[in-house]
Amino acid sequence: MIVKKMKRTNFSKSKTVMISELVDYIFATHDDHGKEKLAHSGTLNFLTTTRAAQKNEMIALAEESVQSKMPVAHWVLSWKDGEQPTPEKVDFAVQYFLQLMEWKEHQAFYAVHKNTDNLHVHILVNRVNPDTLKVHRPNRGFDIDRAHLAIAKLERIQGWASEENSVYEPAQFGNYLSLSKRDYPKLCPQAADLENATGEKSAQHIARERGLDIIKNATSWRELHTRLESVGLRFEKKGSGALVWVGDAALKASSVDRTFSMPKLVMKLGEFEEGDYPKEKTLPKPEPITEAETIFKDEWQEYQQEQAAEKKKRALILNRKKDALQRWEDEQKARQHGAHRKLSRYGLPIMNIGRHFLKEQQAQEKRKIRQVVESQGRPCIETQSFRSWLSRNGSRKSILWRQRKRLLPGLHIEKFTFTGTSDFRPYYEGYLQKAQKKLGENADGSRIDAEIALRMRLDGYDVNTSINTILNESKWAEQRTTREAKLEYASRIARVSFGTRGDVTIAKMKTEEERRKRSTSRKEESEDYAPSPRIR
Repeated sequence: MIVKKMKRTNFSKSKTVMISELVDYIFATHDDHGKEKLAHSGTLNFLTTTRAAQKNEMIALAEESVQSKMPVAHWVLSWKDGEQPTPEKVDFAVQYFLQLMEWKEHQAFYAVHKNTDNLHVHILVNRVNPDTLKVHRPNRGFDIDRAHLAIAKLERIQGWASEENSVYEPAQFGNYLSLSKRDYPKLCPQAADLENATGEKSAQHIARERGLDIIKNATSWRELHTRLESVGLRFEKKGSGALVWVGDAALKASSVDRTFSMPKLVMKLGEFEEGDYPKEKTLPKPEPITEAETIFKDEWQEYQQEQAAEKKKRALILNRKKDALQRWEDEQKARQHGAHRKLSRYGLPIMNIGRHFLKEQQAQEKRKIRQVVESQGRPCIETQSFRSWLSRNGSRKSILWRQRKRLLPGLHIEKFTFTGTSDFRPYYEGYLQKAQKKLGENADGSRIDAEIALRMRLDGYDVNTSINTILNESKWAEQRTTREAKLEYASRIARVSFGTRGDVTIAKMKTEEERRKRSTSRKEESEDYAPSPRIR
């Protein structure tokens, strides 16, 4: 599972407007493209019963908090591909999450959306305590860490699959081990979002890749500065701390490694010495992350070329706008000076009136100039997502980009084919036993059915056979109340197992099987040629 705290991006709207828009968004039945998205919804700890009254109730309680500009928190819990929680499991997950976050008695809205590849639930919780009217901050403000712990416990209780880089993992006796204390800190959210969107290494990634060993192994300040300059980095002191520059991007030295604080470096290298760097900062060329370089090399280079052209186009328009506004400001200064000189003979009251109307007139003219310049050409979004760019050439490439962390160099991914054995009825119970043995008895039923569909595909059954088998014989499909819900459950599982994600999974399974066979054959070969034991 994945947990994410949605940040507030608009600070100009009032609490009433923001809360109202958030509630309307999560309970909307269709998305912007007209696709149905609302699968399940619920509310907690409201006195009223209708949706409109509950919205007003949340707004009224939020207004009681004068110090907090936005006391309603927005969280998203997302399940992995193929995982489909029942409404009962969603209700339990939301209540358990709020309980561990110490918001058990707080007002909350939640809604499950199904318009994306992964089912996810939006949670709106009012952090204002209904009894004390104070904003409650879980875990003394470290709410994200507490949220990751709640997700780890939910995965263990409900049988969901955990992410590869999860913050917590189960330990003995019901405890959980934190994996967040690494030798070097994780990428900050901004850097991670940049890499996920563009496939380009962030400044923090480059600084860690190029400068980590240099700073760690340097024996003097002169050596540190010289070696950093050779790789395009620079090290500067800032107040009581230190900065590492990657082009024109400044990073805290502690974001490269936790041991790179200025006091620790001074203890190691002596009193700080300034480096002799060139005045002009050279900007590093865009570098692809490893997955983009090995699998999406040609597409990524084409994407970078288009983005570079968009940047030039945008810079040209911005310079044109800047020059037009500068000419207008020079003209207005001369005009303002002449108007003040003419009005000064009529006294200060008339002069102030003239200044006021001249200011209003200049503001209107400035808006018109901006509109004229912008109408001459507006560039596309500069940081267009690499995935959305890939989707122009087909959804398969964009889905593979989402699966890039699972892709290994040299992995051969084929499209779905079946050998024609779909005329024979599959033995569901046999598949069920194998899936439960692999995933464990505690695994959620949707995960087990997804594994069964994948095994059926490997054995040559087609999509329709897989859907009909799960629809008619799976006990987890029977938990859905309506025929439409059962069909949607089976179709979503088949879409994952027989789609591009299934292609990646099968390619990895085949690669692992080949490696297992090679290791087994080497072991047998070594046993055949091993010397026989000496008999006394």
